[in-house]
Amino acid sequence: GSILIDLGKLKEAEVSMHKAIEIKPDSFFAYLNLSICFYLLKDKNSAFKILEKAKTIKPNNKEIILLLSILNDLDIADNKYLEIEKIKNNFFKKDSNIYISHQQIEQDLINTLYQIKSRDAQNVNRYQPVIIGNSRGSDFSLFDNDIANINKLEEDILNFLTLRLKSNILIKDSFVTIFKSGGGVKKHNHINKFDRLLKCGYRKLSLVYYLSIGDQDCEEPGILKLYNPNIEILPSEGMIIIFPADRLHSASYSGKKDRIIVGVNFYII
Repeated sequence: GSILIDLGKLKEAEVSMHKAIEIKPDSFFAYLNLSICFYLLKDKNSAFKILEKAKTIKPNNKEIILLLSILNDLDIADNKYLEIEKIKNNFFKKDSNIYISHQQIEQDLINTLYQIKSRDAQNVNRYQPVIIGNSRGSDFSLFDNDIANINKLEEDILNFLTLRLKSNILIKDSFVTIFKSGGGVKKHNHINKFDRLLKCGYRKLSLVYYLSIGDQDCEEPGILKLYNPNIEILPSEGMIIIFPADRLHSASYSGKKDRIIVGVNFYII
């Protein structure tokens, strides 16, 4: 059914999703995909009905929250687009579409992040497919860890974003990445299949918080390279950089000390 959605064969996809639900009535992803299928078919009422069932299986799922927001805005889609573009323009204020700020760093948080389960870039099943070289990273659910200082970090970032964007925010992905000498991330952005299907990438922004810049007295000091237009930023301790999630970016690092970042992808809703 998911493949048929990708192919644009929505009626066939609907049949497949119903069959999947018959086989496994508690299949969350079957309900979620069926609701997406109904959304693409412009059957808003059916999409809402199926999402209510999906919510009984995973009440706090972020895709559901986002899809409900999109469905609620369906009748005013053009106005919502203009509203969000205005929010972003007021937030970024410059043509470069980059926002830079600073936040105080807590050493206890850094110590905690070293304890979070992660996989290195050489692992075939690595959590973060874009990391390369001597790097390791967590999965994309860092804020789901029930740890006091991580909970506080989530709260601080959410308050930071809500205050500055003057809008409701949904944090979708959260992760930590640790770079050692020879580590980095290849050129990529943070737009995924979900964003493309629902045409909601314009709502999505990415945040990088530098808890440790490591050693910058080296050939590759971990410069954040953003493309189209090309901009290079040498991070400082506690720097927060926010940019549109569809902006391609990369980084390479060759310093002797660990370089630690927390990444967040979020939506304006």
